[in-house]
Amino acid sequence: MFSHASNFRIDGQPTFIVYQGSAQDTNQDISLRCSQVPSPKSILCGAADTLSKLAKVFSAPVVTVFDPDPDSLARFVRSFSRRPTIYIDATSEETLTNALAENPQDFESIYSDIILVLENVYASLVLDEHFPVCLQCPILVTSTDSTVSIIASSFARAFQLPKNSSNKSAMAKCWAEIQRALMPGQRIVSLVASGGTGKTQTVSWKLLKLVSIFSNIWFFDATSKETLTSDFKELAKAAGVGDQIKDICNFLARSHENWMCIFDSADDEQLYLKDYLPICAHGNIIITSRLVRTSEMDSPGCHIGFFDLNKDDAIKLLLKHAHEESHEETQKVASEIVEALGCQALAVSTAGAYIHTNATCNLGNYLTRFNNKKRDTLNYRLRTLDNYQRTVFSAFQLSFEKLSLASQSLIQMCLGYIFGDGGFWIQKEVLNEEMLAISKEVIGEHHPDTLVSMNDLALTYHALGKLESAQNLGEEVLVLNKKVIGEHHPDTLASMGNLALTYCTLGKLESAQKLQEEVLMLCKKVIGEHHPHTLTSMANLSATYHGLRKLDSAQKLDEEVLVLRKKVIGEHHPDTLVSMNNLALAYHELGKLESAQQLEEEVLVLHKDVIGEHHPYTLSSMAHLASTYRGLGKLASAQKLEEEVLVLRKKVSGEHHPDTLTSMGNLALTYHALGKLETAQKLEEEVLVLCKKVIGAHHPDTLTSMANLGSTYCALGKFESAQKLEEGVLVLRQKIIGEHHSDTLTSMANLACTYCALGKLESAQKLQEEALALRKMIIGEHHPHTLISMGNLALTYRALGKLESAQKLEEEELLLQKSVA
Repeated sequence: MFSHASNFRIDGQPTFIVYQGSAQDTNQDISLRCSQVPSPKSILCGAADTLSKLAKVFSAPVVTVFDPDPDSLARFVRSFSRRPTIYIDATSEETLTNALAENPQDFESIYSDIILVLENVYASLVLDEHFPVCLQCPILVTSTDSTVSIIASSFARAFQLPKNSSNKSAMAKCWAEIQRALMPGQRIVSLVASGGTGKTQTVSWKLLKLVSIFSNIWFFDATSKETLTSDFKELAKAAGVGDQIKDICNFLARSHENWMCIFDSADDEQLYLKDYLPICAHGNIIITSRLVRTSEMDSPGCHIGFFDLNKDDAIKLLLKHAHEESHEETQKVASEIVEALGCQALAVSTAGAYIHTNATCNLGNYLTRFNNKKRDTLNYRLRTLDNYQRTVFSAFQLSFEKLSLASQSLIQMCLGYIFGDGGFWIQKEVLNEEMLAISKEVIGEHHPDTLVSMNDLALTYHALGKLESAQNLGEEVLVLNKKVIGEHHPDTLASMGNLALTYCTLGKLESAQKLQEEVLMLCKKVIGEHHPHTLTSMANLSATYHGLRKLDSAQKLDEEVLVLRKKVIGEHHPDTLVSMNNLALAYHELGKLESAQQLEEEVLVLHKDVIGEHHPYTLSSMAHLASTYRGLGKLASAQKLEEEVLVLRKKVSGEHHPDTLTSMGNLALTYHALGKLETAQKLEEEVLVLCKKVIGAHHPDTLTSMANLGSTYCALGKFESAQKLEEGVLVLRQKIIGEHHSDTLTSMANLACTYCALGKLESAQKLQEEALALRKMIIGEHHPHTLISMGNLALTYRALGKLESAQKLEEEELLLQKSVA
């Protein structure tokens, strides 16, 4: 199927399509050979589960996030989300139904840039009952019930908020991981099974149901290198992009749309299919094959088990094509036949047609004839089914069919286990639990291999967000490992490290620190100070120090890790760049801006060298460095860098992208600091208009833009305009992120200053007293922001003639400043 194709002409076998597109002269028709897609028929009996799984794989991801506090969840999403968002209350079946009734949406038409947030979801929610299966906008599910993780897509993830919600770094990291999970990227699915199981028919039937969600669908004959290359060349010719395989791969990579490619019957072991797959972060690919190793190309979480018919469905299929009535006697004979055929769809259908069309054959004598002449019987041309000529079924030519059911199950378990580390966490959980049960029964609970299975299952629980289960099993594994293989064994150290990470995720930072310090000491002793695993242990401990606000310890450890990683794995290794970023963060938190600048400049050089000047991560590095310049008062350098970032953002991400709007806002702040107030005002007004349009009037970033513009109005002496804007910001922030949020307190302080400038001293006093009380309660009386609030309130008291109150507050502020110093 081609976009902009017209004047279709069918010339018998094969099928030809006349394509008239912009890449060709409109007076020149091109005959394009396409592989004929077999029509779906009754061979799909029993394939409903596979069809449903395919639909879910190619739908947008469903990501879940759990926290016991609903307010924390609401603040978290609203604080970090930069994409257009639709919020729906799903506290109960009734509230969700009412919300959807009050705000009817055509969800199938919602584009993928929008996030659909279902808030306070009840754990028994069945999404398919309320939303179309083929939804294209990602869904973020928030809930106070930890079992909500079962709703998450197999290729997405379940999350839990960090226990310390005031740790902005941890919360931002969590949101970044959620953002990645909400962007599924390219999805590759293989349907692997023996010939005749209905793989191609399943795909074609599903695409008939999903055709509206794909921009284009291309069907390639992958029977051999020759047929696949021929189809690629025909597509290249029609699209006007050259005649090489790489030309089509590049064409698909450049086409940032939701296209679908089907590689059918990729059964040739000599065909290296990866050469034909576009390398990009978008698009959809289905591969049908008999080769088990084809599953290795599946995207994480996109593996779909494709199995033969169950016995009951196979009996129904046989009797249907044999035109026999279903009763006790025929079902008994049919049961013996389908067992002999391995319940394979094409074999069963062929047998039924053979019985119906041969006067001398019936259900009673079929098995005798089958056993005497297997090849002739199975290769009988099936007229009542699809024209699926390439599938020549022979159950006794494939060794898989000769295995017992138990052996087949074992092979399937092993295959799934291999692919589990690729991200198939839900499948891997089932396999891990089965393997652990088998290990305990066969080799015993204390066998080292059983302990490995327990550790693997604990890791899977962690990945799925089942943190209590992960902790309980992790603690059990650790005790057994120490007892069975000893405290210094590498597997024991790995168990300790994994358990510590679970403690961190649960917010049990003191327990995590204690365990990580023990792990680090043992790693240095057992595997050496420079081993990569030792460095990872150091980095994990440093992250815990950050969470505990032990910033000096974190800095010291971050510096040590960075030196060692540069030495051991090199300056350009991704882990090294992560260590540099971690250390820069520590410097920022400690107010060591010069050190942060030096490190950020080094990171920026490496990013440009390793991933390129226009990569989004490189642009983020530039933005961070510019922010540090501004903090250091190097405003000219900040302006130059921010102007460069803005030009590149517009080019790379687009003028309306949230990151571009952030860059505009940062540049406006620098203009403000440089005294270029009119320029700052013009840019901030533009940012505010775009923010309201792109991310919504109530988005936290929009409120930040309003606050920045209000500050600029004040600096320009436009106090009435500033007051109106700041009052609006304060009301919205109190409603959206809460009265105790630091941004809300900043809004109160800014509005109070504007009231003072307008002579509204009583209003200013009331607001400043409220802000001071909240800051003492939330961040403590020694915090710099609290001290600034005290100083501002003292000035207001003096302006009101309340000199005793002013003096008392100034003395209190002075004592606190001395104690801090």
